[in-house]
Amino acid sequence: MFALALAIALTLFAPGEHSSHAFAAPAEPAEPAAPSPSAAAPVPARPISGIARKRIESGIAKEAARVKFRGAILVSVAGEPVFRRGFGPRIPDSAPGSAGAKPIDADSIYEIASIAKPFTAIAILRLVEQKKLSLDDEITRWLSPAGGAADGASPLRGITIHHLLSHSSGLDNDTGISPYAEPSRDAAVAKFIASKVQAKPGAQFSYNNAGYIMLAVILEKVSGKSFEDCVRDEIFKPAGMTSTGFPPGDTLDATQSVQRKPGITMLTHPWGWGYRGCGGILTTLNDLTRFDRALRDGKLLSPESIEVMSRPVVKAEGPTPRGSYALGWFVDQTPDGRARLWHSGGSFGVRANLVRIPESGVLIVALCDDTAEPFAMTTLAERLVLKELPATKKSPAPPAPAAPTTPSPTTPSQQPNR
Repeated sequence: MFALALAIALTLFAPGEHSSHAFAAPAEPAEPAAPSPSAAAPVPARPISGIARKRIESGIAKEAARVKFRGAILVSVAGEPVFRRGFGPRIPDSAPGSAGAKPIDADSIYEIASIAKPFTAIAILRLVEQKKLSLDDEITRWLSPAGGAADGASPLRGITIHHLLSHSSGLDNDTGISPYAEPSRDAAVAKFIASKVQAKPGAQFSYNNAGYIMLAVILEKVSGKSFEDCVRDEIFKPAGMTSTGFPPGDTLDATQSVQRKPGITMLTHPWGWGYRGCGGILTTLNDLTRFDRALRDGKLLSPESIEVMSRPVVKAEGPTPRGSYALGWFVDQTPDGRARLWHSGGSFGVRANLVRIPESGVLIVALCDDTAEPFAMTTLAERLVLKELPATKKSPAPPAPAAPTTPSPTTPSQQPNR
């Protein structure tokens, strides 16, 4: 019955956008060519006073009550939670006293959809640091049908790992890869290889989920591990993310899983080669705090690699302004001039937004089902917390990406992950 219900739900679900971005390939991330907006200045250990904390808590809680927000919200500064709270039960309409009636909290499990993309980017950069690959490597090295160089007519010629990371491959996102039912890795690669060319590699931004699926393929081939084990070993374990995994979440506590849609929780969601690399990570507010802390403390990447990861590559033009895209992150500035890295996510029955302001040590996360709006909550939380932080010297504007050599980018395709 569950399989039938899930099939019906997935058929009825109107998918969100699935994305990709662009870049002009740099050298390996040893010596950045320009200042990065992510270079983190020293952050005071306790910049938020008790009174300020109460103002932040009050402001967020009042707005959550006003809009009847059902989900989980986190504000962390210098690795320490300032606000960390859930709203509503894990499973609506559950019997009193049952596991589903337990309130959402910082240990509740959510899928973060496209916020998985920064994780894929970090895993790639860790292999670059280990000198197992280069950002300048052409992807034909791993994605040719025969495992060797593709012929000169292949649309993959000239596309590098950096292009995939920055959504600038120039390939059409509409590959026919099934987001929930792609049968195998080889089938996904074959469909990607047949992609239509829309622009020269590096010329423009075009959000492309399929590119991140191919990054998952490259991670497997380079590491010699499954994609899941590679990401666990390179990110989850070093960061201490013990409540994070992938569907079906066999190692996770099913009683902590939040409902997506009636009868379907975060753990009971399809997982396959239409989702690896571009979405699907299951995690909690507490583990995202650990992730942010590990990234700030240098447990995941060197300062040089963080600089490269955070450097704007191409303007992320589209239906709404989104700043620029770097490697796995959108990059722009807060209203008071602090560099901001962020990514949103949306998939079947789930929405999410994650914001990092590295120079101030700020992490803001909102996780919810698709009955709620995460972006308004993270915007409010950002405004409240920045009001309470010590004034900082205004960051220089992020270096502008090189102007595209082709007309303005196309609107991102409508796909189930954003």
